[in-house]
Amino acid sequence: RRREVAHADGGQRDFFTMKIIDDGIGFEKNKIHAMKGLGFINMFHRARFVQGALEVISEPLQGCTITLTLNVR
Repeated sequence: RRREVAHADGGQRDFFTMKIIDDGIGFEKNKIHAMKGLGFINMFHRARFVQGALEVISEPLQGCTITLTLNVR
């Protein structure tokens, strides 16, 4: 159902940020942990394992934006 996917990555001096944006069907963010499968759960755990942060922004019919920020120092 996704029509377009774009990703941009870049960094500042101490941080690396990668953002993935799609214009798909989206979902209710508060239901991430109730979703079938381990995709998002694994993403959050892996980001935390490397002292990073993962942010997910989504709403039904509004697509999804996932941002990963890592400290590179």
